[in-house]
Formats: sequence, C-alpha cells, structure tokens
Amino acid sequence: MDTVIGVLLRALVLEFCVLVLAGLMFYKLVLQRTGTQGWLGLLVFFMMFWSPLATIVAGYTDISRIAHLHDPLEFEPIRHRLIISIAAIAIVSIALRLYGGYKLAFSRTAASPAIAKWCLWLAGPVQVIAYAAVAAPISGGTPMLQIFLTLVIFSSASLICSVLSCSIWTVYLNRSQRVKRTFFPSYQSQMNP
Repeated sequence: MDTVIGVLLRALVLEFCVLVLAGLMFYKLVLQRTGTQGWLGLLVFFMMFWSPLATIVAGYTDISRIAHLHDPLEFEPIRHRLIISIAAIAIVSIALRLYGGYKLAFSRTAASPAIAKWCLWLAGPVQVIAYAAVAAPISGGTPMLQIFLTLVIFSSASLICSVLSCSIWTVYLNRSQRVKRTFFPSYQSQMNP
C-alpha cells in the first residue's frame, strides 16, 4: 500500500512540475510577446491555458466515471449519448475560452473585451447548465440516475463558482484602466491631451 501511495505522490509532483513548466512556457510565448500584463495577463492565462486544461480533466473524469458503470445492456445507448454530449459540450467550452483569450491577447480592437465577456459566460455557467440539461433526460435508469445526481451536486457548486468568477472578470473588464488603455485608443488620448 505504501508503494502505491508513493507512486501516486510522485506522479502528482511530476504533474505539478509539468503544469508549472507549461505555465511558464505559456507566459514566455504568449503573454510577453503580446505585452499582456497584470490582471489582464492573468485572465488570458486562465482563458487560454488553465480553464481548457481544467475542462479536459473534468470532462475526462466525468466520461470515465460514466464509462466504467456496470449497468445492464439496455443502458448502453444511453451511456454513449451521455458521453458524446459531455465531450461535445467540453469541446465547445474549450473553443470559446481559447477564442476569448485569443481576442484579448492578440486582437487590440474595442470589441475584444465584449467578446471575451461573452465567451466567459458561455463557457462557464452556461456549460454547467448544459451538462445538467443534457444529463437530465438521458439518466432515466438507476445507475445513470446515480451519476446524474453526482453531476447535479457537483454542477451546483460549479455553477456558483462559475457565476462568481465570471462576475468578477466581467466587472474587471468593464472598469479596468488597463483594459481601457489597451483596447480603446480614444481613452488613452483623453487621458493625455
């Protein structure tokens, strides 16, 4: 048992080191090249690196949990539909996050913050609601109902965290001086007459 725990701990440490290295590479390749700094740089980092990674891990966890159910053969088509739906929602969510982050990092137009806000809200709270909406009609059987209840409990906490996070970033994008200077050149000229 000690060897299993040791192997798991070493794997977690290695995974953490890989994530830190990947984060530093992202910082070097994207944020420094584009000059994106401060809280705006952190938002771009979350939208283009951390959130897609977290979505992949969460989607994989949900899919593997559903795939390893030992339920009767009649639930097999239901399980496949649920897996495909979760994967499709995760892919759309990742694409939205990447697009919003890309617009903030590489596009210096006035529309970029608005697009990023839309992407944040669609990829965050709407994704959680879509998971629950897809799982509800599909999970009619007893084993699938257990998975659905787990997803709903997890989704409730995820929804609250997601709404809170999106609200904070929306306020930041609306009020930040850095965002105004970066994406609205007329604001910069008003500040320095």
